[in-house]
Amino acid sequence: REDKCGYINPKEYRILASIGIEEDNWIAITEHFEEYFKGAVGAPDSLDEHIHQAHLKRRPNNKNSSKYLV
Repeated sequence: REDKCGYINPKEYRILASIGIEEDNWIAITEHFEEYFKGAVGAPDSLDEHIHQAHLKRRPNNKNSSKYLV
């Protein structure tokens, strides 16, 4: 609904589709971003590249990235 937090104009659905994020996930991410993510955020493949370049030993945000961004 237009008066609800997280409302997405139907014209903008294609933007979410083009970046591969479902509407419900977008709402969850925007309402709870800092709760769900700490550090680098992105699709699992992007995080793999970040880990390699930053010489990290662990993959940050693996569970929530897989849940909300795939």
